[in-house]
Amino acid sequence: MLRAEQFLREDTFDLIICTIVFDESKMFDLLRLVKSQTEWQQIPFVSVRARAHIFLSQRGLDGIAFTWRELGAEFFDIADYKVEPERELRDSIDAFLRTRQDT
Repeated sequence: MLRAEQFLREDTFDLIICTIVFDESKMFDLLRLVKSQTEWQQIPFVSVRARAHIFLSQRGLDGIAFTWRELGAEFFDIADYKVEPERELRDSIDAFLRTRQDT
């Protein structure tokens, strides 16, 4: 977590992508930090579950997705993407960024 904060302070970012197992499940701490700092609040923040064996409960995944959205971020479960996961994730992120621009 401290290293992520250091990176944020040392550079500028157009997008933050964080896995749901970031730094021993401190992904919400990172999101709260980003949203608490005026200079970072407008950076789009995306969380991703990349592996199907991580967090298997659908109810838990639904809760994570809901929480991310309530906190101003987005959640993508690319573990369920079957054809071209990387392309599908890029397409999903592009669509998310377009909706942010429209608001």
